[in-house]
Amino acid sequence: MARDSEHLYDVAKLVTEGVEINSVLAKHLYSEFATGIKKDLQILFIEKGDSKTLQSLAYSTFSQPHTQTLEHQILKKSLSIADAAERKIFIENELVKINSSLAEKKITINPISSTLLPGDKVKVEDRVLTVIKKAGEGRRGVVFQVQAASGALYALKTMKNLDPETYASLAQDSAKAKQWQTLKIPYAKVLVQEKEFVLKTWIEGLRGDEVVEKYAAGDQSFKLAAESLLSLVDKIRAQGAYVGDFRPANMIWVGKAWIIIDSGSVQQGMTLAEAQAKWSAVDARDLKFDRRWQMKLPVLVDSSIVKSCQNLFL
Repeated sequence: MARDSEHLYDVAKLVTEGVEINSVLAKHLYSEFATGIKKDLQILFIEKGDSKTLQSLAYSTFSQPHTQTLEHQILKKSLSIADAAERKIFIENELVKINSSLAEKKITINPISSTLLPGDKVKVEDRVLTVIKKAGEGRRGVVFQVQAASGALYALKTMKNLDPETYASLAQDSAKAKQWQTLKIPYAKVLVQEKEFVLKTWIEGLRGDEVVEKYAAGDQSFKLAAESLLSLVDKIRAQGAYVGDFRPANMIWVGKAWIIIDSGSVQQGMTLAEAQAKWSAVDARDLKFDRRWQMKLPVLVDSSIVKSCQNLFL
């Protein structure tokens, strides 16, 4: 992330020194991980872009979810104005209106923390997001469902404790996303990575623990999901990988496939025996795999899905 940001600012410097704007540079600037770049630089691209660049922005880039903020919508409208000087005046006037409107509403921006409540407003880069609900809680973090003014939903992962271990764990989210990509397993995309929080895409579907419970209770409509879950676990193990904090609650069934929404560290390049040893490790409480996959319902103790998962690693 730091390297990407440095690269973008290098590009920005070249632009201000007169480098010709093209659609490739424009798309790069407006990519999801670059949405925090200041609006004056984005406006500069629009002011200096040729017709091909403006067309690319209008019909491709500005249709993406990360460009649905009020400011981006103004920039999109400006693309239809042929004269560059008129475009600049339009953008300046409309941005002033937005800022005045926000000031009149006296929006209270809350600091991002694990104690947020529904209705609270937080700001992530240029997005003002409203907390919809608390979506999950783990040992180190709390996840909230948040919504932008455009209606787009996101997952905001916050720190539960401000200790070195939690900071280190949160800092790995972007790296973990890349490791899951290497394993060719879908993982919720990281949009913004900061020291004390992470913003991800919101994945709508059924949590893995709900699927396990329903299938183990005899609901055959979840047979496909259960079988796919076992295949996913087997695929991870077959690649000699070990995933910390791998549990049903961190997985979402979206109808035809599983998406990992969170996990611990992902270690690769292990032998099958090493992966099995990691998966079946014991901590101060008990076997990690048993604790995460045997749900707190008697009917699940002997369920086929739990036994099958255990047999993969024990």
